[in-house]
Amino acid sequence: MAVGNVLVSALAYRLYLEQLGYEQYGVWLSVAVVLNAAQFGNLGLAPAVTKSVAHEHGKGNPGGIQSYVSTAVIAVGATGVIFAGIVVLFGRSITTLLKLSGPSAAQALHLMPFVAVLSVYILQVEAVNAALLGIGRLDLAMFAQFGSRLLTLVTASLLLTFGYGLPSLPAADCLGYVGLHAATVLLLRKRIGMNPIRLSAFDKKCFRQLMSFGVRVFSASALSFLLGPFNKVMLARCSGAGAVPVYELAYAVGMNLRSCLETGLRAIMPEVSRLSATESRTGVGRIAAIHRRALVFVGSVGVVIFGFVMLIAEPLLRVWLAERFRPELVPCARVLLAGAFISLIGVPSYYTLLGAGRLGSITGSHSIQAGANIAIASLGAWVFPFTPLLAACATAAAMFASTAYLLRSITMRHSAPESCRSRTL
Repeated sequence: MAVGNVLVSALAYRLYLEQLGYEQYGVWLSVAVVLNAAQFGNLGLAPAVTKSVAHEHGKGNPGGIQSYVSTAVIAVGATGVIFAGIVVLFGRSITTLLKLSGPSAAQALHLMPFVAVLSVYILQVEAVNAALLGIGRLDLAMFAQFGSRLLTLVTASLLLTFGYGLPSLPAADCLGYVGLHAATVLLLRKRIGMNPIRLSAFDKKCFRQLMSFGVRVFSASALSFLLGPFNKVMLARCSGAGAVPVYELAYAVGMNLRSCLETGLRAIMPEVSRLSATESRTGVGRIAAIHRRALVFVGSVGVVIFGFVMLIAEPLLRVWLAERFRPELVPCARVLLAGAFISLIGVPSYYTLLGAGRLGSITGSHSIQAGANIAIASLGAWVFPFTPLLAACATAAAMFASTAYLLRSITMRHSAPESCRSRTL
């Protein structure tokens, strides 16, 4: 299913470039940074839902699952409305920040209300979808996401064909998320007999527990905005909206390939959360074994796959993009493929630490990644023109710094005395 998601994404990028061109598509990618910023309204509740649902599912408590999910949906609904109001209110300031002018600025302002509404809805869908991960049904979650992306692609294709232009993209995204929402609700009802949207199930205790975990995750997630989204804003300001798709396409090549290998690793987080609850020596040993096997897998398989794709990057991009191919895509893609592979090495440690509640280490890794990216990108932009290749180098270097920190954190945890490890987990 992960491969299917990658294929759909590849078709989508090709379609959007053919129908819109680099400049117009760059306007959408620049405005869509707002959707990344919408994660601020999530407050880290999606991973908190996954962890809490996994814990309640392990105890066989469907009522607890209902309370956590419903509480999260209501909470992100409230924060989402506030965020949407901010986007609408400061829409013109956002276009000024991106240095969009003329027709591009007018298009961006026209899209802002659509993006604001979509950002609110995405928060709702992510909170519900997180429950599927919590009950251990990663397969169903991936299936629903694949269907959503396919629906988005088909809708965008039809709208663009009929000449609706740039608004086709947020409209198609919205319909795709509606499909994902409906599928997730139906799957939860079938698997555990639960309706995730029940206002009466809101629970103050669940809210406090979700916020306790979620806000700490949020501080780490918010720092992710200072990687890809930050570089897109820098490119839009320094090189124009037309440069943004070059970085985005190269970034997509590396991260989509990474997602194919990462998908199965997402199951580490709820499993480690379940084992951590036992606080036994056996549980600690199993967590270490899970991490070790995952690390060996991504290291051995990843180096072959990423190495091969780096070798064939140029012909692959030429075939994929046809007449929309640009030579500057090749070095950007190779740099970001290397960065994505390095980032993949840190994924087992990330999910292990997250499941074990080691949020300080997670925040530390994101802080180092954000700081390295901003420092390298800013220094590079001061000395050289800020091109997509420079943005790619800053991203890859930041990923290396983050992975090094994660590996160091997990090594220190495993080398701690048994009593300390039990308390940590």
